[in-house]
Amino acid sequence: MSDSDRIEKEVVIRAPRSRVWAAIADSKEFGTWFHCRFEGAFEVGRWVRAAITEPGAEWDGVPFVVYVERVEPEHHLSFRWHQHEVDPDGDFADEPTTLVTFDLEDAADGTLLRIAESGFDALPDGRAARERNAGGWEIQAQRISTHVEGEA
Repeated sequence: MSDSDRIEKEVVIRAPRSRVWAAIADSKEFGTWFHCRFEGAFEVGRWVRAAITEPGAEWDGVPFVVYVERVEPEHHLSFRWHQHEVDPDGDFADEPTTLVTFDLEDAADGTLLRIAESGFDALPDGRAARERNAGGWEIQAQRISTHVEGEA
């Protein structure tokens, strides 16, 4: 896998793994810190429709879908998603996707969360999508940390 194909971010969140897991695995809570609204739970083998909720941003309300690939409680969640707006009523299953993974492990000060996204090299606009998402994941790593730690 090339450097152009993958994004990796790490953040230590000062909270127990079970708390960080809840913020990732519960689609409603995920939507709170990620600024989107999901129309269902994260269940393996399921497409879950969503829309971005960023009031005032040009992408507010933009629909997207995720396909939940793997769920290992308190350890790993992964899903595939499209790098562009999709017709939520259309057939998007054959559209190219990237793979997003969330891996958790214990850390001295709480929980180490590793976020990775890969598969950009297979996209028609892979370089642009990777650059856009690299900044996005930096923001999202901070958002989940603030969301979880703000409750303490």
